[in-house]
Amino acid sequence: MAYSLGIHIGHDRSATLVHKGIILAHISEERLDRIKHSTSAELPKKSINAVLNMSGVKPEQVAVVGVSYTCVAISNILEQLKCEIHDLYDNWAPEVIGCSHHDCHAYSSFYTSELDDPVVFVADGAGDIVGEKLEAETAYTLESGRLKLFSQRLQDIGCFKINRRNSYNLDYMHESDRNKQISLCRKYEQFTYLIGFSHMQSGKTMGLASGHLPLIPSPKIVEEFPSISLTFEDSLKEINTLWKKSGEPWHQFIYKYRGELAATAQAWLESYMFKMINDIVAKTQKRNVCVAGGLFLNCTMNHKLMQRCGIDNLHIIPAAGDDGQSIGAALIAYEKAIGDLRQSSKEIPYLGQEFSDDYIESRLLKFGLVVKKMDEEWLIDQISKDISDGNIVGILRGRSEIGPRALGHRSILADPRRRGMQECLNRIKGRELFRPFAPMVTFEEQHKFFHLDAPSPHMLFASQVKNEYIDVLPAITHIDGTARVQAVNKEKEPFLHGLLKVMKRNTGYPILLNTSFNLAGDPIVEHPDDAIKTFLSSGLDRLVLGSYYVSAKGKFNDRGL
Repeated sequence: MAYSLGIHIGHDRSATLVHKGIILAHISEERLDRIKHSTSAELPKKSINAVLNMSGVKPEQVAVVGVSYTCVAISNILEQLKCEIHDLYDNWAPEVIGCSHHDCHAYSSFYTSELDDPVVFVADGAGDIVGEKLEAETAYTLESGRLKLFSQRLQDIGCFKINRRNSYNLDYMHESDRNKQISLCRKYEQFTYLIGFSHMQSGKTMGLASGHLPLIPSPKIVEEFPSISLTFEDSLKEINTLWKKSGEPWHQFIYKYRGELAATAQAWLESYMFKMINDIVAKTQKRNVCVAGGLFLNCTMNHKLMQRCGIDNLHIIPAAGDDGQSIGAALIAYEKAIGDLRQSSKEIPYLGQEFSDDYIESRLLKFGLVVKKMDEEWLIDQISKDISDGNIVGILRGRSEIGPRALGHRSILADPRRRGMQECLNRIKGRELFRPFAPMVTFEEQHKFFHLDAPSPHMLFASQVKNEYIDVLPAITHIDGTARVQAVNKEKEPFLHGLLKVMKRNTGYPILLNTSFNLAGDPIVEHPDDAIKTFLSSGLDRLVLGSYYVSAKGKFNDRGL
């Protein structure tokens, strides 16, 4: 049976392979070219080759290719893309289908869920061109088992370079742009740049917002989705007024109130998102919701959606940003050209590359490291023992995760009970000291330690740590008392679950601090070489690659390491 290939170009390029209506493989180009967010209009050739190779599929077995971009009318560039795609391999001429940006997000979320008859909502910085405007937020429902557009809010094409001052500083902004409509995600980006962060760093704004009060109140939104108004100057106008009243230089004012500005961004985001979702739930009478788009990487907002919007079940694909576009493109292409799709969440999140122990051993030896192969029971016991003693462990095992959050296969693990561990890890990784870290916990005990309104398997919900555990789990508790939870299921992840059970035996808590295996500015490690280089250039104490365990000195000590 034929395969479909999904390709996304732009920022966060990626590729996905679908067979028999389900996802076989997915990887982001940044994991392979080692360029964070890998931004280009060129085809992601490394990703394309990787998904074919890891699935054992030859190009001639791919019958159709779905391709997506952003801020274009995809049909206008399809002929050019066909030529580029056909030139990838000799004598290769698959059907090529252009896929709408928001359709791709919608397909990626719905078909990786198991929710019955949901409404699907997409919110990102910008989708494709629709008429003379751009997609901003879009809702879909099911009709005869297939996704259909329900309602859509559009934004104006203006201040296109969101990182320039004329996009986020009112005094620089041209009068003709001030009242243009902007997406909710871009409004959050405005604040990100205003505070002093840069491209694709909205996660820092989310982290900084905790523990601060908004500088200005959130508006009362009277319109109903999709007629809700949000303009380029909204919020910026009020902030500008406060600055002028302060009498302080602009840059000093912004730096002084950067925490309050981040809190303002978060409060405005939540106010508008709650209104949009509530309107859609009320209109559709559907209480199951699937979401996608980069805005839904905001885990602080995500958990509140469950509390504020009357939702029974919420599914968020881990690759909610544009790296997940190729998933939707592959699914759309398959449906249009080959056959019906299967709705299933069991394939996610581990869809990337995996490396054999023999290969891992060869890479360790190349770097001159002493290697010794261990069984899983030994590894689990030793990792737990070392972490309990205060050591920090980098781990690369199994297939890599989709999305920007490390979920135990490309992670750095540490003891959540150690008060200085957050600062230590932030220094090792080269991150701002306010940045939080996440807990990994057994699925069955997630509700014992955290006030969760829904299971949190993919680190996409930030919930309150229960009061009695805040002081004993300081390294994973953020300044506002929340934590971004990853709950590990025994059936899906026996190794990680077993490690957490041994941690409970050794420490009393089935919890680990989990952060992505990378240093600031780098993509998450993908290949064993990436992990070894990061290990050797950082302050990590131990490295686990497949079945191999390496100490910081590359040799085994008296404890068997």
